[in-house]
Amino acid sequence: MIIGVGFLLFSADKILIIRENKDKPEICKKAGMLTFPLETFKEDDKSFFGTIERIIEEEIGIGFSTIQEIKKIEIASFARNLIPNRADILTVYGTGVFFGNTLSSLSPKDPDVDFFGWMKISEIMDHECKRVEVAPILNHFMMKSKK
Repeated sequence: MIIGVGFLLFSADKILIIRENKDKPEICKKAGMLTFPLETFKEDDKSFFGTIERIIEEEIGIGFSTIQEIKKIEIASFARNLIPNRADILTVYGTGVFFGNTLSSLSPKDPDVDFFGWMKISEIMDHECKRVEVAPILNHFMMKSKK
């Protein structure tokens, strides 16, 4: 079983968005797609929080020395098959709030992604070129937030 871990990083009413630079057809990912950071859980991570720490450093570009700019990291219990024809992949996601300077350009260490910017949830939901996991995770987040 493969577990994908997403991280929704908020600042005010916007969410951090990255752009994929590499195709991975086996998971319906194409270069140019927009998404929030997503990574595969690895045993070395030890927990989903460990994967999120790796996401923060690799896909967002915030080193552990400045991680205090992110507060309230929580894991949402969400496990569902989101990728067509890949019942072996489950997805969970975490959320966090960014207290740093959103006007500064973040610089991911992972060459597979680039920092795109900050978008409202409605903007990313309406965007035609987004990863398949984006809409179901954001719908789940918005449903959970209304409770």
